[in-house]
Amino acid sequence: MAIPSRAATGCDNVPMTALFAGLTTLDVLHRLDHVPDPSLKVTSTDFTMAAGGPATNAAVTYAALCAASRVLSDPEDEAGAVSGAPADSEETPILLTALGEGPVSAFLAADLAAVGVRVVDATAPASSPEASTTSETSATRTVTDASGQEVTLPSHPSRVVTLSEPMTDNALALGVTPIGVVSGRGQQTVANYLVDRAGDIPILGSIGTPNLEAIGAAHPDLILVDGTSVKNNDTETLNALSQIAPVFFTTQKGGDWRETFTLTADALGVADQAEAKLAEFDQHVASVSARLKDAGYLDQTYSVVRWQGDSAGLILKELPAGQALTALGMKRPANQDRNGEGHSEPVSLENIDQIDADWIFFGTLGKASVNNPSAGGNTGVEASAAALEEAKTTVGFDSLGAVQANHVIPVDGSLWTSTGGYLLMDGIISSIEAQFVPAS
Repeated sequence: MAIPSRAATGCDNVPMTALFAGLTTLDVLHRLDHVPDPSLKVTSTDFTMAAGGPATNAAVTYAALCAASRVLSDPEDEAGAVSGAPADSEETPILLTALGEGPVSAFLAADLAAVGVRVVDATAPASSPEASTTSETSATRTVTDASGQEVTLPSHPSRVVTLSEPMTDNALALGVTPIGVVSGRGQQTVANYLVDRAGDIPILGSIGTPNLEAIGAAHPDLILVDGTSVKNNDTETLNALSQIAPVFFTTQKGGDWRETFTLTADALGVADQAEAKLAEFDQHVASVSARLKDAGYLDQTYSVVRWQGDSAGLILKELPAGQALTALGMKRPANQDRNGEGHSEPVSLENIDQIDADWIFFGTLGKASVNNPSAGGNTGVEASAAALEEAKTTVGFDSLGAVQANHVIPVDGSLWTSTGGYLLMDGIISSIEAQFVPAS
């Protein structure tokens, strides 16, 4: 139903205002490459989702016609015709409908806002300010992600899916529990260091290989990704994800963890929390570093090793554990005092002495490596202790100075030798604190 009115009766040039009332549905449109046989099943080549329903379609059409009419009268206003958004608020069509709450509602609200339709949600409480405009759960905002794209997001995402360890880590650190995550490298669950916080969050794929069907069934209202979430940043997979919910890039591979944390908080609608959490982290680092200095530990050298099956890999300064050591002022051996290629650097058994230092933090991800992140294996401290005993059977390992001095410390490989966000960085600091200068 549409009820047009004029601001001044009888004046032909006054913009019209139209009210449309009716149900809003979620239309799923499948694309085929041929006319289907009515007796056979076919697989679509692509699909798209949009707000639908008779009144909704009429409101969308009205908005598009308003934009087209402006172009006819002003050819320079082609941008308005493309977006469909009326330039004058008096022209903006109003859709009275029932959206309610949830990820589908948020998607519908964002879709209608993008084409220039203002929604009045009949399910909003009458006493709330949103009842006269839009419900809070349907409100959206635009945030620029790490790829430079402007993404329309729910103001308060409530059904978030995270497709990498850092995204899961940062969401949990900010008090947001995702409805779905991917497993940690070399694990069947979330990263081992996050298990206690994550609880039984459903696993919706693995690093680089998200399960599109499972993600769609979860009905998210926001999908957080980074440069490792989809193998080779496959465009087809990313497009499929964007049909399910807004996809927000928080960082490209190897991005600064603090910037990633801040941008993730912005996407989640809790930007103010990021500044406070980072201040807490800096205070923690300063406190531990001062105590390490007083105890003489900053005069010694430290190596971080990932044992991969039967060989070693060095964690250098650009990786999270390396950044944590640098922040604390802990020195690296001369051959390790540099950045690597963004992943652990393999060390041949003939050069096993290259992993030596005054102290070695020793972790494992089972058989997982940069080329095979899904390989099985345990990652906890016990698994690292067992891997250390195996490593001692390797020729030359027992001759290392740290081994001779009993200065090899088994650590959680998922924390020390993989990737993560705020909780991982703070966890490494806490691990060092507990080992060397526990708080009294």
